Amino acid sequence: MDRNTLLAFALSMIVFVTFLMYQERQYAEVALEAQTQIEAESRQEGLQEGGSESPPGYTRPDESGADSTFAESDRAPRPSPTPEPSPRRNIPIQKTKIENANVFAEVSNESGLITSWRLKDYNERLPDGDVPMQLVAEGFPALAVEIAGVAGVDFEGTRFEVLHSTEREVLQRAENAAGVLTRKIRLDERGYGFDLELSFESRRVDPVDASFELLWPAEQSDRADFREFSLVAYSEADGVTRTSVVSAGQPGFLGFGGGEGGVEKIPAMSLWAGTDLRYFSGVLVDPNERGGFDVQFEAIQEGESARTRMTTRSASVGAGGSIAVKLRGFIGPKLIDELADAGSGLEYSINRGYSW
Repeated sequence: MDRNTLLAFALSMIVFVTFLMYQERQYAEVALEAQTQIEAESRQEGLQEGGSESPPGYTRPDESGADSTFAESDRAPRPSPTPEPSPRRNIPIQKTKIENANVFAEVSNESGLITSWRLKDYNERLPDGDVPMQLVAEGFPALAVEIAGVAGVDFEGTRFEVLHSTEREVLQRAENAAGVLTRKIRLDERGYGFDLELSFESRRVDPVDASFELLWPAEQSDRADFREFSLVAYSEADGVTRTSVVSAGQPGFLGFGGGEGGVEKIPAMSLWAGTDLRYFSGVLVDPNERGGFDVQFEAIQEGESARTRMTTRSASVGAGGSIAVKLRGFIGPKLIDELADAGSGLEYSINRGYSW
């Protein structure tokens, strides 16, 4: 090989190597630009979802305040305290009629459980004639159930699936992302009492202190037997506390009693609570050992409607655990024998002034 050929070969190799180096640099710059664009888009998506910007490859500090400085690829994924919601089912409104020897009742699968409660042996005299006494006003269903103490649980507006029903019993079930709520009402064979069984199965992965909240509303009425409509609660420590529907949530006389901010809290745990008329009562009783309710009276529309909020004692629920409670209810006339049979001091619902 002569000198000119060798020189031409060497120059060709130099040009080839230089081209490869240039091409490799161009590829690196294109890849870096693409990676930067991807990270910018990811950060923008996070901000649009309400999150805060974090350095690439690092996690945000957790809720307890502990510093998390490990890359996502270096740690196992942490499950969310509240699982993703299951697909929402389109459950139609359903009213189930139940009855015993003394009561016609209607049970709804909406939030409020009892939408009608008519007494077979007591009539109300109306201009168009006598009709069975109705103790649950239209639009004010009794015993809506909520879960207190668990974030992300809200069954208000949820429709329950009716799992089972008989002449005197209805079993319902509702679910959301945080758990499953089951409620069962069963009329006594005779009389005006009923059993109410509630259970909640948690779907959360963290332990919580949970309790059941039950709402019993009332509306002031011009009906002859409903003009003295009150919210009522009874405790062994304080006896009977009554607040009329029209004055619920209003300040008391000279600063004594009454409510603040539309709410009147009963100091002691109550054995029973609900609504009260002159001749009839509608109350919920907690007969369990160490039972009782935290009770407060709340104005719905001041001067016109109000409700009693009853909260059971809280219980610790572990991840995937459950709680349950059995309660007694009574909606009927204030007859000594009937009230005494219900127990828990329900006979004190009869207002005898100072004779007690």
